Amino acid sequence: MSRRRLPDRHRSSTEKIRVNGITVYLGVGHHQDGTVGEIFLDIAKAGTELKGLGHAFAIVASLALQHGATIAESPAGLEA
Repeated sequence: MSRRRLPDRHRSSTEKIRVNGITVYLGVGHHQDGTVGEIFLDIAKAGTELKGLGHAFAIVASLALQHGATIAESPAGLEA
């Protein structure tokens, strides 16, 4: 399947969540049909390694979404 990139201007939303006392900002970009096309993670007050890991995960997840993966099937591939 070819990559389905988001247009330069697209709808997005940002959620602020807390995980074990750590604030995480989750950004989600949507295609015109409402499907998710990219995600961003910003981990507040985190060290360089944790921020880098969050950014790398978001990039991999976004590329998978743009190549046809769905949100529902994505976590299943991360199970040990």
